Amino acid sequence: MRNKKLVVGLGGVSAVAAAVALSAGTFAAFTDSEQRGAIATAGTMDLQVQDNNGDLFGENGTVNVPGTVVPGETLGSATFTLKNAGDVAGNLSFDYKAVTNDENGLTDPEKDAGDKPESNGELLRNLALTVTGPDGSTHSLNSLSGIENLDLAPLTSNGESQYTFELSVPRSATSEIQTDKGEFTITANLDQQVRN
Repeated sequence: MRNKKLVVGLGGVSAVAAAVALSAGTFAAFTDSEQRGAIATAGTMDLQVQDNNGDLFGENGTVNVPGTVVPGETLGSATFTLKNAGDVAGNLSFDYKAVTNDENGLTDPEKDAGDKPESNGELLRNLALTVTGPDGSTHSLNSLSGIENLDLAPLTSNGESQYTFELSVPRSATSEIQTDKGEFTITANLDQQVRN
């Protein structure tokens, strides 16, 4: 009986030794790994506006017109250099926004011209803005909601373009603009050129 126990004991030790030998063999396989990385730096786009001459726009970007305006009068002009100080090319556009467009009371000549007290003012739609630059078009402020359609040259990285803005009241303006008050903003935008 003792021999049977010894055989069983030796058989158990042999089974454990065989398992260890088999498992040790599985750790001897070849391995290899490789890794790649990337470093990316975002480009810059920085639209800068330099006031070359003229006093049409004040420090806060608002047109400061002393006194009152009348038909046939040029209110002023200013020349600006728009520069892309970044390293990414962009498309230049302008946005127009009416801030205030007040009737500001009615005179008898305004009433005679068909003006109504409940209407907005007519001054903004009777102002003319001449943008001299790549396309040199004249646009009335009433149609400036489409000013982004001006054919403006793209600004390359570190590129610049010069634009002159001249604001006037055409001779064709009638008495309906009397006492009206208007304020507007024009914003220059530089948007990245997107490749399809």
